[in-house]
Amino acid sequence: MFDFLPTKIIPPALLGSMLLYGLICMLWLQPLVESRMAELTYVPQCEANLKNAEASTPLPDNPRQRELELLIRMYEQSGLERLPYVREIIQIARTEMEQLKPKRFRSSHIQINGICACAVENIFAENHLKMALSVASLRTHIPAFLKSMDRNLLSVAASGTCGAFGSLKG
Repeated sequence: MFDFLPTKIIPPALLGSMLLYGLICMLWLQPLVESRMAELTYVPQCEANLKNAEASTPLPDNPRQRELELLIRMYEQSGLERLPYVREIIQIARTEMEQLKPKRFRSSHIQINGICACAVENIFAENHLKMALSVASLRTHIPAFLKSMDRNLLSVAASGTCGAFGSLKG
């Protein structure tokens, strides 16, 4: 009835040992390799990339602040700043401009670490079978998602699925 059984091609002992090796890889080796890769490589790499992105993000442009700068410059260049009411207007405009100035919100190391750990976990969860095959092949086969892990981590971390990152106050 069943002419094509795996035991006719592969000896039962070899088939059993292959299944046992697959189970060991899936249940023990893969989580071990993933956690070590995340801890030693991907989380520190993600943290460095997020800190760099946070420092290089430009501050937002505020049109009201530009209007106030123009108003102050106009009064100072016209010579009217000596009048008492105009001095008060300039002072009020300067204080409002100081309040409108955006300030960077620096993320804490714990927050960045949590975002990166979550991002790495999400990527490994999406590519569970690919990672299992990589571990089972004794990592001679490297999946494509590991080669582009740097970009993937930054996009997952910035997407907000693992928490808000690097907002600006102001």
